[in-house]
Amino acid sequence: MSKIHNFGNTIERVITYVLIVLLVLCFAGGIAYFTLRSQGVSYYVEFQGTKYYGNGEGGSLSLPDKADYRFNVKSLTGETVNFDVKIIANKANNFDISAEDINYPFYGNNESLNDYSDVLGLKKDTESFSITIPENYTVEKAIRQKYGSQAEIQSELQNDLPYFIISVSVDESIVDLRFVFNVKAVGISLNPSEIVF
Repeated sequence: MSKIHNFGNTIERVITYVLIVLLVLCFAGGIAYFTLRSQGVSYYVEFQGTKYYGNGEGGSLSLPDKADYRFNVKSLTGETVNFDVKIIANKANNFDISAEDINYPFYGNNESLNDYSDVLGLKKDTESFSITIPENYTVEKAIRQKYGSQAEIQSELQNDLPYFIISVSVDESIVDLRFVFNVKAVGISLNPSEIVF
């Protein structure tokens, strides 16, 4: 009889410990949720398993060409979010464009000229959005698609700089995802004096 009594006490202890652990986890989750909410974070953008939170630092992405990319937008509680999204020129990497004898800044005061959403095939639904990067796509091709085939870029572009930003907004909160596409390694250089065997 005492073995059965001890077994019953052991089960009670295990159940008590499990309930305490669950209570602590729920409490920690609640604190994290309310802390994020107090900082203005109410949603996130998820891409390939990584979450980028509203009012956060955003992120930098490399998107190889010839692919469709899907981004999910959700609230911290997993509910649907009413969001806006657009692809804009990155003002940090500005340059001049000449089209039909008129000079334009890549990023300027004209919001419609800064917007490349249609050029990059942006499609939005209630819970996500997607963009399409065509095969062998470059910044130059995107500019010529927007300004016409005669458009000329007045500077040399660097393939590894993010010239575009995916900007997702909910109310006053924004997630900016800077991105490059079609970046390929061109080679590796080694300095023989620094190679250690």
